[in-house]
Amino acid sequence: MKTPVVIALIELSLVASGCARGAASPQPAAPAPTVNAVQVVTPVAKLERGGTSASGQIRAVREATLSARVSGTIGAVHVQVGDRVAAGQVLMTLEDTSAAASVALARAALDSARSDLRLAELELERQAQLVSGNAGTRAQLERAQATRDAAAARVASAEANLVIAQRTLADHRIRAPFSGVVTARMKQAGEAVSGTPPTALVTLVDTANLEARLDVPEGAVGALRNGMAVAGRVSPSGLSFEAKVKAIGAAVDPKSRTVEVLLALAPSRDARADLRPGALVTVQLASRDALAGPFVPAKAVQSGAGGAFVWVVKDGKVERRAVSGEPHDAELFRVRSGLSGDEPVVVSDASSLRDGAPVRAVN
Repeated sequence: MKTPVVIALIELSLVASGCARGAASPQPAAPAPTVNAVQVVTPVAKLERGGTSASGQIRAVREATLSARVSGTIGAVHVQVGDRVAAGQVLMTLEDTSAAASVALARAALDSARSDLRLAELELERQAQLVSGNAGTRAQLERAQATRDAAAARVASAEANLVIAQRTLADHRIRAPFSGVVTARMKQAGEAVSGTPPTALVTLVDTANLEARLDVPEGAVGALRNGMAVAGRVSPSGLSFEAKVKAIGAAVDPKSRTVEVLLALAPSRDARADLRPGALVTVQLASRDALAGPFVPAKAVQSGAGGAFVWVVKDGKVERRAVSGEPHDAELFRVRSGLSGDEPVVVSDASSLRDGAPVRAVN
């Protein structure tokens, strides 16, 4: 009989259908979090090198743009650009015919006043003798005294006028206030110049006495002392020179976090051609002790609303860490607070990082 077989198949079908209805539907798998690879470095605990470098520019201790004190016309030009001149040397001469005539008139007026004074003194002496011999009156003596005093006053006035005239004549000659090199000449012979406002005529630079102005990172200034010897090189020639610290600024630039330092270069008898005002220099600033850090690459330090910060990798995640400090040089940042010495710091592009994001550190 086939009836039991059919019943068994029906029961199996019902059981299978019931199992299908009772089974839970499978759920989709959650996506794995993205793990970014970041390049990290370990902060440097201290700098073992003898110091740091700073860049700056050479400039002349003395530089002057000369002008005339009086108005007139340039009569002669005695120098060209590039000429070396001595202190007191005449560089330009203004036409001085009128000034010379004024000196002659003032000298003649002085001679006349002195002659009048001599006559007045003789008359005063004669009146004094008459009064002493009871042959003259007291009033005549007083008039002679007044005449002598007026003559003496005219001599003093004439002497002053002569000094003024001589000084005006001297002002028609433009002289070098110090020894140096003519670096610019603004006017030619025949051109008119003004004393008020002054017309620039010649620029003179003392190339034998030079100094270098440096912008030294705040963290490196503490190792410098006045009189300390340092070594430097001219850029781009690479020529070396020696200098001494002359002055250390008292203020820190709030933007660059640097301090102005002046170096005195050794005087040059022949104004060495390799040391020129305006040349760029790099100076090695020696320090006596190793400088304590930690130090991190300058590119690892970023700025945000709360100030400076770095990204630190900890337990496979990045952590934003606020720090304070100052640039040590163009490549290093000295951390004062906010970072220990062995925490890996992110130096690669961190624009896509978020606090707490998983990362994979790569050295």
